[in-house]
Amino acid sequence: MAKIAGKYEYQNDDGNFEQYLRATGLSEEHIEIGKQLRPTLEFSKSGDEYTMKITSEVINKDVKFKLNEEVNEKTPSGKNIKATYTLNGDRLVQKQTLESGFTATIDHEFRDDGLTLTYTWNGGKAVRHYKRV
Repeated sequence: MAKIAGKYEYQNDDGNFEQYLRATGLSEEHIEIGKQLRPTLEFSKSGDEYTMKITSEVINKDVKFKLNEEVNEKTPSGKNIKATYTLNGDRLVQKQTLESGFTATIDHEFRDDGLTLTYTWNGGKAVRHYKRV
């Protein structure tokens, strides 16, 4: 089983991330910004609480969560999200619902050399790859 804790730098994606951003209801301005971001993700755990630190050119944010418990988050554009995280082997699965009713699943697949995020929503899929640093 791969270790979750660590730092991951964005490498590339399958070109469908814009579709995900559009599906969430972002404005064209926010979509353009989101497409350009190359975030670094850092995961840590203290007791039964996980922290996902997101760092990029325009956002720095910590998301704290416990497995199987709903948490409230905010998107960079200020939208409210309810999310639940579950762990299944090397996969941390985030189910999210935006205040608009939009739902998606983000599957974080951890490997010794990196991390793959697979976003799925009604009729769509996007994949982003990160390297462990």
